Amino acid sequence: MKRFKHSLFLGAISLILSIAMCSCHKTDTCNRIVSVVNNSDTTIRVSRISYIFRNGQNYCYLTGNSIEPHSSFPVSMVARECLEEILPYCDTPDGEPSSNFTFYVIPNNSVLIETASVDSIEIVYDILKKINLAEIGVDSLIKTDFTIYYP
Repeated sequence: MKRFKHSLFLGAISLILSIAMCSCHKTDTCNRIVSVVNNSDTTIRVSRISYIFRNGQNYCYLTGNSIEPHSSFPVSMVARECLEEILPYCDTPDGEPSSNFTFYVIPNNSVLIETASVDSIEIVYDILKKINLAEIGVDSLIKTDFTIYYP
């Protein structure tokens, strides 16, 4: 009987621990890709700022991928960490600049224009929409399953 009580006690403890572990365990997601959906009737280009150093000077320009009308394209953020972990700390002393997580929607027929500063990007390109993931926020991105819609 003593052995039965001991086994029953151990079984009850095991059951309680397994229930506690299951209820406390949450599935963490890690997103490093954002899908961009083109809901317009024209082909667009979703671009990010790229940099080049030439002749002793830095230049920047927009480069990206074309998205046909009513289709989508996955954009890899090339981040070491999950967007859920990075975005809340953008533009803080310990965080990355939010410009690293900004897309520019431009007409597909745009030509490459090199500029001397990031500020002039918005002047020389025909920006149809600027999408800053840090401004959108992690909660909103989670609600849309990390999908951005144009327009």
